[in-house]
Amino acid sequence: MTGTIIVTGASGTVGREVVKQLAAAGMKVRAAVHTASKGDVFKRLGIETVELDYARPETWAAAFDGAAKVFFVGYAGPTFAELSRNLAEAAKKAGVAHFVKLSAFGADFAPQFYIARSHRESEEAIESTGIAYTHLRPNVFMQNLINYYGQAIRDTGIFYLAQGDGKVGFIDVRDVAAAAVVTLTSGGHAGKSYSLTGSESLSYYQVAEILSRAAGKKIEYVALSEEQALPTKPSQRCAGISSKSARP
Repeated sequence: MTGTIIVTGASGTVGREVVKQLAAAGMKVRAAVHTASKGDVFKRLGIETVELDYARPETWAAAFDGAAKVFFVGYAGPTFAELSRNLAEAAKKAGVAHFVKLSAFGADFAPQFYIARSHRESEEAIESTGIAYTHLRPNVFMQNLINYYGQAIRDTGIFYLAQGDGKVGFIDVRDVAAAAVVTLTSGGHAGKSYSLTGSESLSYYQVAEILSRAAGKKIEYVALSEEQALPTKPSQRCAGISSKSARP
């Protein structure tokens, strides 16, 4: 018996899909959201919800109460490692047996990249608590093209990134969630880390060609320099790209 699985960040792109797939598999899942109103969509589906606000540790114990496993979604930043450690310790204290972290591709080999380095620090913080852990390290989500650049593509037919002609092994969030479900519902994954990536690496020029064929109109990718990619630069503002969309 797997027991209750709590999914943090349940209203986000990955968390929502993990909740959906766990529920479809008949698992007992608890959707954790940082504000109660975010849980309404799950309540309508008959899924248990709980408020878990990373900025309010007083919400953690009740959220973890009775949970057997946790799927943890967090975001790179200066306090990420501390949050990860404290959250894992709270989960362990509540009796959680397995802590599965959504990490980032390259966390184990690319410390020169801030997001990868921050996620590795988060991983190490979780490991230091002694809780059984698994790290999932997905590559760039296909859904980023919609969530971050979709509006610019619809409005102008152009999207901008500081990626040059580098290639990326894009992965669908639904596949990331499927890997999470396997990790959370079967044995043998404690203490392991898995890098998740697509079957083919594509440049953004190739992505633009694929989008063009699918849309029936020309979609163009414009490579920015690192300087141009800064969110305060006029070139980025003109492209309709927000600071949010500048994230990898």
